[in-house]
Amino acid sequence: DLGSRRSRDVLQKAYAQMDRQTDAAMGAALRKPLPPPPAPLKRGTLWPLQDGRVTQEFGPSNFYLSPPRNWQGKHYAHFHSGLDIAAPKGTPIAAYDGGKVFSAGPLGACGMSVVIVHPDQVASTYCHMDQGARGPTVRAGQWVNAGDTIGYVGMTGLTTGPHTHFITKKGEIFNPRTVLPKLK
Repeated sequence: DLGSRRSRDVLQKAYAQMDRQTDAAMGAALRKPLPPPPAPLKRGTLWPLQDGRVTQEFGPSNFYLSPPRNWQGKHYAHFHSGLDIAAPKGTPIAAYDGGKVFSAGPLGACGMSVVIVHPDQVASTYCHMDQGARGPTVRAGQWVNAGDTIGYVGMTGLTTGPHTHFITKKGEIFNPRTVLPKLK
């Protein structure tokens, strides 16, 4: 039906815009030289949500709202740019590794978000955080350690339920599972 086709087209465009906005923010973060931290930085890799459940993987997708993407020389009709980790609203979100906060606040369809640059020139983005008092708990320019709470799970931006859309980028986006510990 025409109405549902129009709705699907509008949502696909919104998801594509979210990918463009996060790509641009992460690219800008990685172009800025990272100064040495003022104090020793606690490094390590942790899952952003300790008790979360992965509901959508990174990569080619059969979810019809995922936008198209060229990735590693190949075109995909539907591609999911991050790892969706579901948890109840208000669950703490941790920095997966130590680094410097590039931005914290609204990021288009990604909603309330935090972008962090890590010393190995990886940028990580955490989307759909809660807002207000439970919004991002960090500010641009702040250094964070691995495991520091940077915000709380919410439903801001374009989302189908409470979760964190976790994106990693080094040159181009890559599968966050490659830098996270294996699941228990």
